[in-house]
Amino acid sequence: EVRRLMSKRDAAPFQAFLFGQIAKRNDDCLTRGTQMRSNAEAFRGGLASALLTKKYADVEMPDFEGVPQVFGKRNPEDLPLNERITELYLLVGECVVRRNANATLSFLKTKPFSSASQKAFEALSSSLEGCVPAEISQDIEAERMRGVIAQAAYYVDLTHETNEAGAD
Repeated sequence: EVRRLMSKRDAAPFQAFLFGQIAKRNDDCLTRGTQMRSNAEAFRGGLASALLTKKYADVEMPDFEGVPQVFGKRNPEDLPLNERITELYLLVGECVVRRNANATLSFLKTKPFSSASQKAFEALSSSLEGCVPAEISQDIEAERMRGVIAQAAYYVDLTHETNEAGAD
């Protein structure tokens, strides 16, 4: 179900339903009397990060050169403001992943909010240069970008996988 959830980028009601199903099946992860709260983007980023770090636990990510662009294809003027902002962040994430996939993976493997996470994010700083438009330059910090970078990496990797399968 996690892969089904990640395959539906623009299906908020479907995602909400699947989030609920995943949470119900894994309610033993929560202490009695607590609730899981997360916005959809943060949750999707966490899922993408978990899928990628598991897939590439012992190997490097592939070179994504030649993989078609995933984000930035839609006309921003046709999108509601919140989707326009999300698309902009995902475009930044995709740019970072394409410039340095393995540093991206190293960042995703770190524990959020840790000093290792901050150091791994700093290692990505050269990859961020030229990727970040002025509209969001003040919002670039490690933990804000973690989910965005994870989602972008997941979708670029999925596109790469699909292209590889089609080439066989």
